[in-house]
Amino acid sequence: MISLSNLGELTPRVRRIFNELQTRVQMSPCTVYSASGAITIAEGVVAITATSAAAMTIAAPTSAQNGTILTVLSTTNFAHTITFTGSTFMNGTSAAKTTATFTAYAGASVRFIAYEGKWYQSGLTAVTIS
Repeated sequence: MISLSNLGELTPRVRRIFNELQTRVQMSPCTVYSASGAITIAEGVVAITATSAAAMTIAAPTSAQNGTILTVLSTTNFAHTITFTGSTFMNGTSAAKTTATFTAYAGASVRFIAYEGKWYQSGLTAVTIS
């Protein structure tokens, strides 16, 4: 196991990667949305805490936002939706999608990565994409 005590034994490249990963894990901010609205494009976790079904939107990312990873998590038992403007959600099927619909259970989540004006699905739990 790698720890700070034996970090000096690692090659400089591995040490740099370890430090970058450690920083990235520590710096995952969480933005809370308690009502419907537009999701701000920023690295981290989006927690939906709305007490009724929230209708969220997210714009297409710019190329300056390439690599941005967003995880959207429902913390309430409501069927929240995310609409991706301009059919920019790619989930490995034949066509771009526009909507992510969460099941009405806390813990439903979707993770996606920005790249060149589109969002690419990289994780999904109890969410329907259409």
